[in-house]
Amino acid sequence: MKRGAALGWIVVSLLAIVVAAIPFLAVVFLGVAWGIIVFAVAAFGLAWLGGQLGMNGGADVAIGGGIALVVGGVVGLIVRLAMWVLS
Repeated sequence: MKRGAALGWIVVSLLAIVVAAIPFLAVVFLGVAWGIIVFAVAAFGLAWLGGQLGMNGGADVAIGGGIALVVGGVVGLIVRLAMWVLS
């Protein structure tokens, strides 16, 4: 793998972690209702960004970001449920 491609994968992976953390933190610390609102705003932002990029990776941003949002939200719900059960 070329150095530029490896660096690109590292950057994309870090961005996916940041995007997944958005709904996770919202659900865990603000509650499910605020988590849904934050999720919707972040999904709209990713769709807008994907549209701005067009053919230069726009679909990758929208789809990959959407997957990261869903994973972060689901993990946040699981953690929130565990906190409720343990309290």
